[in-house]
Parts: sequence; structure tokens; C-alpha cells
Amino acid sequence: MTTTTANDELLQLREALRGTLGTEGQDLQPTVAADWRPVWPALAELGLTALCVPEPLGGFGLRTDAAVMAAMELGAALYGGPYAGLTASAHALAQA
Repeated sequence: MTTTTANDELLQLREALRGTLGTEGQDLQPTVAADWRPVWPALAELGLTALCVPEPLGGFGLRTDAAVMAAMELGAALYGGPYAGLTASAHALAQA
């Protein structure tokens, strides 16, 4: 994967997250979501917890920077869902 391709994937992921979180057009400006539950199915459908899981195991096989960028976007939206724990668990299980 070339650097340009990796950067393009990160930008696409960021835009998808911003669209799902309702923060498009904002550049890491915090907006408080009262409840994380309504948005979680859409984020899960994006494959948020499988970003860095290898493709042969059903993930997207992206690099760690994709998980970091996703965490930044979720943090900027003050999203309180279970992203960190599920991402760490998925990564650990993929290594087993």
C-alpha cells in the first residue's frame, strides 16, 4: 500500500465517521452527544471495530493510524461509546 493510498483511506474513513457522527464540516470541534447508543449501529456497520483486524480474519487490515484517527474523531465528537475497549479486544483476538 502506498502512502497516498493509505492517506486517501484515512480521509475517506474520517469523512464517513464525521457523516455518521453528524460532525461533517467541523474540524475537531467538540459537540456533546447526550447518548451514544443511537449512533453505535451505524458506526458498527462502518466496521469501526474491525479497522485493524487482518483481512483474512474479516477485518479491513488497516494500519494503527486508522484506529488513532477514528479515536480522534470520536473524541472530538465527545462520543462515549465502547470504541476503545472493543478495538483493543478485536486486536487482541486477531493476534491469538
